Amino acid sequence: MTPPPSTFRFSIRLLLAAVAASAAALATLINATEAVLAAVAGGVFLLFLLAALAAVFRRGASGAFAGGFLLSGLAYLALVFVLPADRQSFLAHLPTSRSIDLLHKTVSKAPASEAEMQRWGLPAEIVGTTAGAWFMMQPFPQEKHFHPLGHLYWSLLFGLLGGVLARRFHDLRTGERNAPPRAESA
Repeated sequence: MTPPPSTFRFSIRLLLAAVAASAAALATLINATEAVLAAVAGGVFLLFLLAALAAVFRRGASGAFAGGFLLSGLAYLALVFVLPADRQSFLAHLPTSRSIDLLHKTVSKAPASEAEMQRWGLPAEIVGTTAGAWFMMQPFPQEKHFHPLGHLYWSLLFGLLGGVLARRFHDLRTGERNAPPRAESA
């Protein structure tokens, strides 16, 4: 018995959506602030809430996708943010954390010098003061905002992977149930 043909197809619309989503994710990572982190965390929470509702109220392949998305995405978030007792050493060994570190090093801007601060038009009172020194020493984007954002995006990627796999398993299961009976040979 052959499995049913895959229902997942590449299209220009899907590729354009993937490029737009990647660009938006990179833009938020590069401009990572507390407000951006809060907005993205709220959006991810909303997506998981909608996936939970879809998993409960939808039937068939779309319900399977929503359930797989929810289970995989929340499992990753629990692994990263909830489960480890010694979080820092645990996160240092995850491949996803290493990729986030590498991306942060790639996009991080060096701390500002006093000349750059003056060129930006910051008031002379700030340049050379404690507040100015703090501002100059901070790389942008800061890791405390960048890393949680990266893990939120990884949870969405794992959610998509789980959704696609769940839908595929659903298609395989329903394909076997709906297959015509085989003729027995004598």
